[in-house]
Amino acid sequence: MLGDYGIGKTSFCYKFACDLTAYHPTLLAMLIKMLKFTRKFDSGLTRSNYVPLVIELRKMREVGTPWRELIEREVALRKPTSKDTLLILDGFDELSFKFDKEKVLKEIENLSETTRDFAKLILTSRTQFFRSRQEEREVLRREPGMPPEGPLPIPYAEKFERIYVSFFSHEEVKAYLNLALGKRKASDFWNNVIDKVFDIKDLAKRPILLELIYKHSKDISKIRGMVTPAKVYETVTEGWRKREGERAPENIMLFLEELAYRMFTEEEDQLPFDTLRQAIDTYFDGKTREKLALSLANLDYQIRNCTFLSRNEAEGYYAFGHRSFIEYFVARKLSEEIPENKAQEIKITDETALFVSELIDPSVYEKVEPPQGVKVPENMIYIPPGQFIMGKEDSIRINSLEKGFFIDKYPVTNAQFCAFLNERGDQQEGGKEWIYLEGSYGNERCRIRKDGDRFAVESGFEDHPVIYVTWYGARAYAQWTGKRLPVEEEWEKAARGIDGRVYPWGNEFDKNKCNTSESKIGHTMPVKNYQEGRGPHGCLNMAGNVWEWTDSWYDKEKKSRVLRGGSWLSNPGYARCAGRFGTSR
Repeated sequence: MLGDYGIGKTSFCYKFACDLTAYHPTLLAMLIKMLKFTRKFDSGLTRSNYVPLVIELRKMREVGTPWRELIEREVALRKPTSKDTLLILDGFDELSFKFDKEKVLKEIENLSETTRDFAKLILTSRTQFFRSRQEEREVLRREPGMPPEGPLPIPYAEKFERIYVSFFSHEEVKAYLNLALGKRKASDFWNNVIDKVFDIKDLAKRPILLELIYKHSKDISKIRGMVTPAKVYETVTEGWRKREGERAPENIMLFLEELAYRMFTEEEDQLPFDTLRQAIDTYFDGKTREKLALSLANLDYQIRNCTFLSRNEAEGYYAFGHRSFIEYFVARKLSEEIPENKAQEIKITDETALFVSELIDPSVYEKVEPPQGVKVPENMIYIPPGQFIMGKEDSIRINSLEKGFFIDKYPVTNAQFCAFLNERGDQQEGGKEWIYLEGSYGNERCRIRKDGDRFAVESGFEDHPVIYVTWYGARAYAQWTGKRLPVEEEWEKAARGIDGRVYPWGNEFDKNKCNTSESKIGHTMPVKNYQEGRGPHGCLNMAGNVWEWTDSWYDKEKKSRVLRGGSWLSNPGYARCAGRFGTSR
């Protein structure tokens, strides 16, 4: 069962297990929480109580107990047979905040072997754990007798059927509000908040955000501009701090950032209170340590009364109410550190990167200047050195460039490349000529023609990007102009800046800001079009219009080079700043 964060997968598991246990007494529902440290269930519970067996496994799993032994031991306590048992494994991807896919795929392989005799196995995970639906199919839906296609061969994988948890529809949002508020208040809330505040409708489709919007509706209705998840979380957390007033320690938000960061990097979902002083010594300077230490007595009370972070009195640990709060507070910390080049270069989740992109102040790009005394060449952009977010899905990370560089503001045009050909000729390199003059696809074709000993551009296409150029041709042109091809790290930083945004202009795809298959144009467009689609540094056409060569290898065998940006034929996925493609042509 796959779904995005905060969409209700865990709530479904509890409800389904309870319903199944109540209405099908011959079956035992075992709900296993994959992330928690401890197990919690009353040994006196029986199936006649209509309560599912809930086990929280992670601490026991860490000692290395095999899945088969662990599960069989727990089932034996209830004395059913495996054929009478439904296993619900909730949050399988949350075994690791860093999404170590190789490790988790191995666990799936082991579970497939271990659980094949049970009545049913339900496994929940964030959708983003898999790179694509194709990878889901290869890993979870392989038919008997088919050759292995996925990253790892998995026994009995034909038993897995994918089910997706969808976002709430508007009618389901209304149904939730009716239950929470009553029909009259729910109608007022919908009309005055959900329907009135810009973009709230889309956010309310995610259950966890709907709950936050409902509880903090007055503050959220005051948000200026586009309402984003980061603004909702910021409103909720800052609203709590303001309401607490003087009772909240001065550095409480900094403390929450460091607490979340420690949990994230150490792959823990909760942190013992005894480690608090150690965390203070590790993360805070002398002045801050002194201030925070003086407020520790009050801090404990405030933490326990926080709406998004609680302390378990019996066990003595802190835990956030939802994983997304860890990602939000980590993003707060990174959004301050990345512009200052002070962040640790770690892997982060997709949601953390989205939060960072919404939290970093856009004014950081206004402060970019080349080194003193260095003039920016005409039609080029200066990209400074330093840290930035790079990658996608399970390979998103904080990266860094040691040196700044200049990059062309626009893709190379037909007119520019034609001038190069008229001086250097169309030479062969790597087994191919620099440009394939006969190249065509659909309504588009190479617009440069050879006329006798000269090359000419078809009239009207002089300022369109040149196409059907090989990597060798691109490198030769760059050298002819006294430049070079960028490596893909440089290209990506030029496209998305430092904040990890999905597209050059932001996180939402807009077919009016680029030329892709969604635009329905069917051919290239002039390179100075789509001014609203420019990146944070000012580069144009880095999403769609034409694929752009880099000087990086796509594969370990060094047979293919990396292309970036997508083209007029590409879907929005390839037009993402982190989208990449490899070819040897």
